[in-house]
Amino acid sequence: MATMGADEDIDALERDPLGFIQSAFHRSLATHDGSHAVSDGDNGVRAIVSRLVASGRPLREINGAGGIERSRENELVRFRALVQDMYEPEYYIGAYVREGDSEWTTTKYCEHIDVKGTIAQRALFERRVLYCVPVPGEQPWVGEAERVDETADEEGPRGEKREREETSMDVCPDATPAPRSAAMLIRPDLERTKKANAEDHMAPDTPEQIGEGEAREESIDQLLNFPLVPETRSPCIVKVYDDDDSLRLNDVVEFVGLLYYSPELTAAERDKEMKDDNVYATSSFIEEDNSKNPVSSLVPRFHALAYKVTSQNKFVNSSPVERFTATDLETSHGLTPEKVAIARGKLLDMIANALGGDHFAAELVLMALVSRVHTRTDLLSLGKFSLNLTGCKVESSEAGTIAHVLSSVLGLVCPSVAHLPLTVPSLNARPWAPRKDYVYNRLRAGPLQLAASTVLLLDETKLDSGTLTQIGVRNIESLKAISTVQDVEYDFEYHQMQMPVDIPLIILSDRKSIIPTDSVVPLRRVRNPKLIDATEEELTLMRTFIAGARMTKHVISEKTSVEIEAEIVEARKADAAITQESLHRMLTMTRLRALNYGQTELTTQTWKETMEINRRVAERARVV
Repeated sequence: MATMGADEDIDALERDPLGFIQSAFHRSLATHDGSHAVSDGDNGVRAIVSRLVASGRPLREINGAGGIERSRENELVRFRALVQDMYEPEYYIGAYVREGDSEWTTTKYCEHIDVKGTIAQRALFERRVLYCVPVPGEQPWVGEAERVDETADEEGPRGEKREREETSMDVCPDATPAPRSAAMLIRPDLERTKKANAEDHMAPDTPEQIGEGEAREESIDQLLNFPLVPETRSPCIVKVYDDDDSLRLNDVVEFVGLLYYSPELTAAERDKEMKDDNVYATSSFIEEDNSKNPVSSLVPRFHALAYKVTSQNKFVNSSPVERFTATDLETSHGLTPEKVAIARGKLLDMIANALGGDHFAAELVLMALVSRVHTRTDLLSLGKFSLNLTGCKVESSEAGTIAHVLSSVLGLVCPSVAHLPLTVPSLNARPWAPRKDYVYNRLRAGPLQLAASTVLLLDETKLDSGTLTQIGVRNIESLKAISTVQDVEYDFEYHQMQMPVDIPLIILSDRKSIIPTDSVVPLRRVRNPKLIDATEEELTLMRTFIAGARMTKHVISEKTSVEIEAEIVEARKADAAITQESLHRMLTMTRLRALNYGQTELTTQTWKETMEINRRVAERARVV
């Protein structure tokens, strides 16, 4: 069989992915010296997909570009997601020969097969299964920069209209192809489904509402398992085929692959599919199977041909090509000093207006926004900087609250923001940290299961007196752990697991927060909070500035190190209360201040400026 050229491979893959996969499978068989050995390799598909992405050809993101309902079967698409849970490996019939036939057919990257006739030979393969959700708190502007024009999606790489074969499912020739006359809606009206579900039963959310060991029905929200609600984007059950085990829980990943869904699939049809041994083997527990294999109209299946672990910061002013080919997650912004000054000035102005005109507090907020854990030890997470602004409770007559306006500002410049009101009812309602549900064998998401660099804004101004339950107390402890050591304790019932996180934390409160932070700054408002406008050019510049500052590595020269060490010795002589922890905090603030000015090297001058900032913070605290 003749081999294709590089460009021909890319064209064939883009035009008919499943047909190309079948051809690559047959070419691989033909190279085994006629032995026809069937292996669980990727047959070179992954390399071609990577070249296709690197070529810059547009691939639709399933939760963007008009929504998931515009995606079609046998179309290469992208899915940007957070790995929320990792299921057990799945074993499936990866290739088979029908009785009376001599040719192998691969089912790799297919969701279902429906063989007409009897299978004479079969090969069992293995794939990993991930439950992935859209990145929690991701702001709409992140996807806007990548949206493909509707007409571009229908055109090929050279501008001509691309025709999709009606027999494009011929990788699984016995399967019935889905109609392609119109865009297919992947998900039904979730609100209608939730309402019908609620009429049948009320699904309890907390252990206190459930008897020990008692099985219970899942609500739709529990089944979808979003960390932050409401959420209008679609999750996916992602199936990964390579042997690379580098994917980790909470990774942000860009997948390229094929989307599968059956909008009209009923629960009875789903149960039949689950029992079909030609599909795959899963758990013997019905509750677990129902939860992990919901109808694909609710949770579509995504078969990944290639993927790339990335960073939220990479989504600022980068294309899928740049992210997929990048070898380093840490890339500085490369802005000129003039551009840094413009971005910093505009951003400080927007934050200060949100804080009622307090420009000094805005400087501290900016430090928190660019903070990042760069070194971890047994006792310390260096680089973090949590901030508590007090005096943030506004009168009811005022048009906007500080929390609302500041959240809006952060959402304009940060890729992901989680704005959580801190109240007794919300703390008692459910665990905020993820927990293992052994009835369904799933990791239940919580609001604190967030991607790295997601800004967590806690509004404590709504906190009134009340009694915290055991769940509420645990949630407070989880927030304290994020603030002090940047980890979250996942509850596996029989043991607890500390998961490292990197979540900048800002707390707005009336008085000093119940959550300890690195810095407590009393707010001095001179006017009501206000959201000021910014041009698209200014927003782009500010986003680039923040993301670049977060990812920029800093250095300290030997000369500066000696000078700062001498300053520290003098400071400890003047104040014996200065601890090693407070010194680490001051060094972190010095680093963040340098990054806020576009500097990569710490200087003695920056250290002195940071000491002055700490003095002013202490002065404000004494006056209050």
